[in-house]
Amino acid sequence: MRHRETAGQGARFVLLGAANTIATFLLYQALLFVLAPGVSYTLAYFTGLAAVSVLYPRYVFGVRQLTFSTCAGVFGYYLVSYVAGLQLLLFAERMVGNPRIAIVCVMAVMIPVNFVATRYLSLRNGNRGDGQPG
Repeated sequence: MRHRETAGQGARFVLLGAANTIATFLLYQALLFVLAPGVSYTLAYFTGLAAVSVLYPRYVFGVRQLTFSTCAGVFGYYLVSYVAGLQLLLFAERMVGNPRIAIVCVMAVMIPVNFVATRYLSLRNGNRGDGQPG
C-alpha cells in the first residue's frame, strides 16, 4: 500500500510540477531576451514558488489540514532550493556555454531532490494526508 501511495504522489508531483515547470520555463526563456540569466531565473522561480507552497502539500500529498507551518516549511525549503538551483545554473552555464541548455541540467537535478524534500516537509510531524489529491 505504501508503495502505491508514493507512486500516486510521484505521479501527481510530476503532473503539477510539469505544469509549473513549463510555465516558469517559458517565462525564463522570454525573460532572457531582456534580462541576464540569473535575474530571469529568479523571476521565473519566484513566480512558481507561492503556488507550490500550497498546491504540493494539498494536491500532491493529500494533506487535508494545511497549516502555516507546513506551507512555511515548503516555502522555506524552496528558498534553499532556489539558491542551490541558481548556483547549479551558473555552473552548468559555464560548462555547456548556453543558458537555454543549462536550465535543463538544473531541472534534471532539482526535480527529484525537490520531490523527496517536499514529501518529507508535507508529511512530517504526523501531518499525514490520505494520499489522495484534495
